[in-house]
Amino acid sequence: MYKFSPFNADKIILLDIEAAFAESGESTDRIDLVFYHTEEKRLLFIELKRLKDERFKDIENNVNNEVIEQMKRYKARIENEKDLINQQYNNVID
Repeated sequence: MYKFSPFNADKIILLDIEAAFAESGESTDRIDLVFYHTEEKRLLFIELKRLKDERFKDIENNVNNEVIEQMKRYKARIENEKDLINQQYNNVID
């Protein structure tokens, strides 16, 4: 494991920054941070946004916006490709 990970809270280790999820020929989704929980044996995906990001303005009007759609797309991709993602990160951890 990454003993000297920039984020190492004993149980949670930073595995990846700007993790790219794409098959060849597809657009690339990049999730900001991927952590591994050593006790629970699971991956944690984190997407960061600034509060002043202009793409948030439509949330107040209950209108679908780019940020919400991005999160939905990431969630669907992680759910649909769960086995492949786990397999790839198991290779990284090994």
